[in-house]
Amino acid sequence: MHGFQKTFAESIEQACRLRELHQVEPVLWSWPSGEDAGFLSALQDFVTMQQRCARMQSALSGTLALFGDLAAQHPGCRATVLARSMGALALDAVLQRHDLMLNLAPRLAPLAGVLLSAPLLPQRHHAEGLARLGCPAWVTFNRQDRSLRAADWLSHGELLGNAGPGVERAPNARYLDWTAVPGVDGGHDHLTLPMGAAADALNAALLHGTAPTPAQLAAAGVVAA
Repeated sequence: MHGFQKTFAESIEQACRLRELHQVEPVLWSWPSGEDAGFLSALQDFVTMQQRCARMQSALSGTLALFGDLAAQHPGCRATVLARSMGALALDAVLQRHDLMLNLAPRLAPLAGVLLSAPLLPQRHHAEGLARLGCPAWVTFNRQDRSLRAADWLSHGELLGNAGPGVERAPNARYLDWTAVPGVDGGHDHLTLPMGAAADALNAALLHGTAPTPAQLAAAGVVAA
């Protein structure tokens, strides 16, 4: 699930970069993420973006269910759901629906994991949604993320993608702080760009649903928060 203000062509290009950089086979979920508006105007109407995500709940939950079914049919293929930036807002709209998750969670159990990368998602209640998953989850964030700091101010709430140490944790999730990784700085994208051998290997492991080892985290400069 791509992030904020991505056109279909841009999301395809990003998926291709993931494939080349991390040796994965992406299945793209494209959605109207504000590409028809300017950056500030779209973020200022954050409620509208949340409403768009709410309207997609049934379609997205159905797609996720089929993805989980495919993972169950091919256990040798490690299937992972990636929600990038505002894509996490779309995913969360499904996770917060208790009625949908009653049927969806068992079908997601075969997944290797769910990865929220730089999530443009309010911190409040996110842990409750992730806890409904039947699989592990990882959340990557950068406390200096300039894009999320702007969104943080405009959305009137603290965002998970630049979370501090006090954020509520989901019991099935690990939270990985990329703030000190060389080259990340104030950037919003530390997944689809080359970040060095150790960081790239860590990203590849997460996309393949493999829990990173302490040695992998230390080599990349990532802190398990």
